[in-house]
Amino acid sequence: MQDVLAAIDSEAKQYAGRPLFRLLEQRVTSEKFREIVTRHRQEDAGHEVWLYTDMGKLGVQQSIASMFGKRYRVTRDTAFELVSEVYRASSDATRLAIPLALESTGDVFFEAVTGFFERVGVSDGLEYFSRSHWNVEQGHNMFEGDHAEQLRQLALTTMEREESISAVERIVAGLIRWADDMYEQLTRARMRRTKHGGCRAASGGARGA
Repeated sequence: MQDVLAAIDSEAKQYAGRPLFRLLEQRVTSEKFREIVTRHRQEDAGHEVWLYTDMGKLGVQQSIASMFGKRYRVTRDTAFELVSEVYRASSDATRLAIPLALESTGDVFFEAVTGFFERVGVSDGLEYFSRSHWNVEQGHNMFEGDHAEQLRQLALTTMEREESISAVERIVAGLIRWADDMYEQLTRARMRRTKHGGCRAASGGARGA
């Protein structure tokens, strides 16, 4: 399992290096994996409610048409890819590696996004994108303390090891594509605002003359 954990760390570092951050479930049958997966699921239960609440507070209005539109194609495809990994997995080891990889990349995402909302002054009242949620996530990090040691002691077969690492690599590759797409969209939006702001300023100057 140490090789799998090393792969998760390596892939997560690639995810952390994307420009964006600089500017499910199958039943687990094995007893040795079930305890870890169940604990992870319990710790994250209900967080989707926080997300929906924050969307309302931030004025984000979604509809079926917008969610399935061109703008969110990469986000949508990435979500489908992540879900497919759960059903593609043939071993409990891989089913455990999937949430571990998501937890590791989630650390990168939460650190960047919570910091962003704080800097732009819209963090008050948020739940999902709050510092308190980030602290909770940090508090049950499965890569530290007794949890980490328990993971390292899990023995995997060659097939389990190879399948788990492949799943981790595909998951992070999908998240990298998503992060790069988000970066491009944000960059284009910033350029449009700058351009329109410049046009308005020029227009105002002309009228003043």
